[in-house]
Amino acid sequence: MTSGGGMIMSDAQVVAMAFSIITGVPALILTLINIIIKLRKKRWVWAEGEIIRNNHVSGQRGFAPTIQFSTDSNQTLEVTSRVSLQPAFRVGRKVDVYYNPKNPQKIVIDHFIFNGNLLLLIASIMISLYIFFFSVIYFNIAF
Repeated sequence: MTSGGGMIMSDAQVVAMAFSIITGVPALILTLINIIIKLRKKRWVWAEGEIIRNNHVSGQRGFAPTIQFSTDSNQTLEVTSRVSLQPAFRVGRKVDVYYNPKNPQKIVIDHFIFNGNLLLLIASIMISLYIFFFSVIYFNIAF
């Protein structure tokens, strides 16, 4: 403690505080995005789709899959995902798709990369790091 009532923090605690902020804020954002994706899936309609081609995305190494599926009103659509991945899906692969009934061009592929589970995994790791670094600060652990 200083004479003004403040705390003096060690270098390790300053670094831990910085890392707790660096990991905590993105973890919160990723968790919120995951919640939005999960809520969409509850309100959107399921359909079985098929990968009909993979589109190279300029400036990226991944491929955005184009999925063909039929809506509840028997309208056949081809929609290209806004998310690309590497390696590409196999053409002809069947995938579960959730689409917005008000705008069927908006889809979520029910796959680990697209459905929010990857975001949840990353957020969980970041939250664990946040807890670790926060503990260093709170319990005054010095390295």
